[in-house]
Amino acid sequence: MIKCARKRNLFTILETSCYPVHFKIGQKIASSGLNRLCISLDGVNAKTHDYLRGKRGMYKRVLQTASWLHELNHSIEIQARCLISQVNVSEVVSLVDYIENDKRFSGIDFQALVQPYDMPVCNYWYRLKEYSFLWPKKQDELNAILDELIKRKETGNTKIVNSIEQLEFFKTYYENPESLNKNKKCISNDSSIVINWLGYVSYCESMNPIGNVHDFHLEQLLSSTIAKVRSEEMNACNIKCSIIKPVYFGREQVKV
Repeated sequence: MIKCARKRNLFTILETSCYPVHFKIGQKIASSGLNRLCISLDGVNAKTHDYLRGKRGMYKRVLQTASWLHELNHSIEIQARCLISQVNVSEVVSLVDYIENDKRFSGIDFQALVQPYDMPVCNYWYRLKEYSFLWPKKQDELNAILDELIKRKETGNTKIVNSIEQLEFFKTYYENPESLNKNKKCISNDSSIVINWLGYVSYCESMNPIGNVHDFHLEQLLSSTIAKVRSEEMNACNIKCSIIKPVYFGREQVKV
């Protein structure tokens, strides 16, 4: 799929928790033409990361995967991706320090918590019992940490990928995530695609898929009638869902 996408001059990004990755898969990734590998790294301590990922040994596997890919193909960008939550908020700055001094990683990208995709739209999902423990409890503490990241971005000498606008927006989002639904216009379009772990291809993860790469070649799916229909459905969508990715949006793109 990566090779197919590269033939279409698409910039390819592979996101992984590293759970299914072993050395032979690493070799295939290294020779695929992949542009960027985004690896989930949710803490500077193994205990924190493994807890959030629900499996012991994941922290060690993340670093092992980064080592393999760095050795096999230096041209692949390896980015750490951290989801900011109550569980790991105290480790955010230390994690940045770690990445800054690790030659394997080209950068670190922070994401805000969003509603899980496998549940009905619910604007107050973060207050539900099964998710509330993840939501940062002290806004002042979170803001101070985000201010430190912003300060580092202002120096221009950092591996933090997020823009200053995005980091500033995180403050507003975490203080009142439901405000995102007001006058929101989704900027998703058919210039990018998502392929999930089951092989389903979609323009928007919240809408019906185009098809599955296990059944049809990616080229066939993207040029199919159903792809055109999905594109039209997405462009016509006006659902005020809470499944929005503030990590990619700045204040100029989301009105609150």
